[in-house]
Amino acid sequence: MWSIGASVAYVMTVQGASDDTWKIKGILSNNYIFSKISIFDRYGKLLKNMTINSNFWDGTYNGVLMPTNDYWYSIELTKNDGSSFIRQGHFTLRR
Repeated sequence: MWSIGASVAYVMTVQGASDDTWKIKGILSNNYIFSKISIFDRYGKLLKNMTINSNFWDGTYNGVLMPTNDYWYSIELTKNDGSSFIRQGHFTLRR
């Protein structure tokens, strides 16, 4: 097992500013040949798929603001040497 050395926000506070986003920091895309980052609502509905190069979520689904609630993420990464990393967790969106 290995660590990606990244930080994941566990509380996302959105107050209408265009720069309020959920994102993963500290991942260098040139270290990975595959990346998939997904955000789900509390019922398991997929809200957004992302990659390392565009790993941010603005708290919307189809242009509609999502309500204050808990949301889940899944991070799947494959290094250049073929080793894989999967991490899942949750965070709270507050408005």
